[in-house]
Parts: sequence; structure tokens; C-alpha cells
Amino acid sequence: MKVRIGSLAALALFLFTPDVFAQAPAGGAFIGFNQSYYATQPKNETNAKQGLVAGVFGVLRREKTLKIQPELQFSQRRVEVNYAGSLQTHTNSYVNLGLLLRTNLFKGLYSTQGPQFMLPVSGKLDVNGTELDLKDNINSDFSLVVGLGRQFGRIGVEARWDSGFKRIEDAPIGNFVKRNRAITVIGIVAF
Repeated sequence: MKVRIGSLAALALFLFTPDVFAQAPAGGAFIGFNQSYYATQPKNETNAKQGLVAGVFGVLRREKTLKIQPELQFSQRRVEVNYAGSLQTHTNSYVNLGLLLRTNLFKGLYSTQGPQFMLPVSGKLDVNGTELDLKDNINSDFSLVVGLGRQFGRIGVEARWDSGFKRIEDAPIGNFVKRNRAITVIGIVAF
């Protein structure tokens, strides 16, 4: 009986102590939202809109302060773009494969940075209430992710910025090149 109570007490201490997972969980899942926008060339009016983000990650413990964090995520990017004086909504969805470097800072704070590969799942353009399928015109992308997060036991929060390097379309709609940009906020549940 004493062994059971001691084991339960140790497990409770392990699960509910805030800094147990603060340095790096073994993995986890996340869900959140992003504000996506396009960097355009030549410059054109775009408005950021919210999209959903969800995924899973692992943390490979290489050193005490530096770790490798592979990720698999679904990301929806929604942006309003000005075409001849009318704002039209692009909605592109991607499966993202990330390989981030996770750096412990202090008191549970950490940073993430690294490459992310974006594979298109769908692409749609809403033109005055009519939805056009653009999936065949949407390119895969390569982006750089930079984030700052904080673990609070098994839960955490992280803010990220990512910047795509490739143009999103094979044939630029509206005769200007668009590149992905997003600010993302995610809630994390650690394993």
C-alpha cells in the first residue's frame, strides 16, 4: 500500500510540476491560427486573413540546450488580394514538414528556427462568390520559421513567423508574384 501511494505521489509530482516538461517534451500536438499575407512583386494590396494550423512534433534530445524538432502540420493560408480594384480571397492549404532547431533559453522559454517544406493540398480563389480551383497552379514552397515559446508543464504556447522563398503560383494570377508569409500562434499539449 505504501509503495502504491508513493508511486502515485511521484507520478502526480512528475505530471503537475510546471518545469518538468519546460526544457523539452519528447513530443506533442498543437493547434492554433495564423494571419497569412503575401509579399508581392510588384507591390500590390493584400490583406491578412485567419487560417487554421494543426500538427504533431517530436523532440530529439541531442544536447541539453539544443534539440532537433521534426514536425508534421496542416496549415491553411487565407489572403485577400486586390485584382483590378476588387478584393478576392485566396485559400491555400498545405502539409508542412519542418525540421527545426529548438534552443532552450531560460525559465521554460525556448526558441525554434529552421526550414519548413510546404506541400500544397488545395488552392482556391473566391471571385465574387464563385470559387475557382487553383490546386494545379499552386507550387510547393520552402520557408524559414522563427518562433518563441513557453512551456507550462504539459501545455505551452508559441508564436512564430515564417517566410516563404518561392512564388506560390506557376502562372502568376494578376501578373504579380506572390510569396507566403504568416504569423502563427499555437497552443501545445506535450507528451
